[in-house]
Amino acid sequence: MISIQKKNLIHIRPKDDWTTKTGNVRSIPMSERARKKFRNQKKDCRWVFTARASKRYPQGDHQVSERRLLQSLKRTLKKIGLKGHLHTFRHSFISHAIISGIPEAVIRNWVGHVNKKTLQLYTHIADQASQTAMEKLNQ
Repeated sequence: MISIQKKNLIHIRPKDDWTTKTGNVRSIPMSERARKKFRNQKKDCRWVFTARASKRYPQGDHQVSERRLLQSLKRTLKKIGLKGHLHTFRHSFISHAIISGIPEAVIRNWVGHVNKKTLQLYTHIADQASQTAMEKLNQ
């Protein structure tokens, strides 16, 4: 379950039918861009990501099912011509954080990787960025 607090943190915690891989609760700081998006959200809604209003839920304040969210993501990716899946976004985020010089301990805390070796699976992108940078230097 994801909840947003006034302290500009996103709190990841288990709910009745779901838990994180490690079972750990964690808090992640929000970027200014994310804060702006959430400022427009209904304050009385229990969920961060909600489905559209429907006959059954005329207020549109119910949780989006994971199945529908994934279907929507697949349609969007197909429409814009990108290959990938939900985990691609996680991989991309971790890779960009590494390339941006965010300390590994901070990234591990954000994404919930306890083991440093797990995070190293994402460093091949940083290696590619390093090679590209070196090519620029050689020009």
